[in-house]
Amino acid sequence: DPYIAEEWMRDEIVATCDAMADILRYLSADDNGEITLEQEIDIVIQYLSCMELRYQQNLQYSVQIAPALYHVQIPKLVLQLLVENSIKYASSSLPPWDI
Repeated sequence: DPYIAEEWMRDEIVATCDAMADILRYLSADDNGEITLEQEIDIVIQYLSCMELRYQQNLQYSVQIAPALYHVQIPKLVLQLLVENSIKYASSSLPPWDI
């Protein structure tokens, strides 16, 4: 039953499943490999929300981007990969990890 998580009031599970679905849709979208910085940031935030559930209080992050840059075109996944690697290599040191 796909609604078991909702019935048990597991907001974290539902939010993570929603985030993963958004990430998968993003990965499979036909967008010629370039997207706006705003779209990439949205996916990075979805990814970070999943990592927050995994690492709990050990992971802290902030996103600081000037709104004037939101419409800049960038290669798809360029920021997400940087964030993913920063978590991968930060987690080899003692927590908390600030990104």
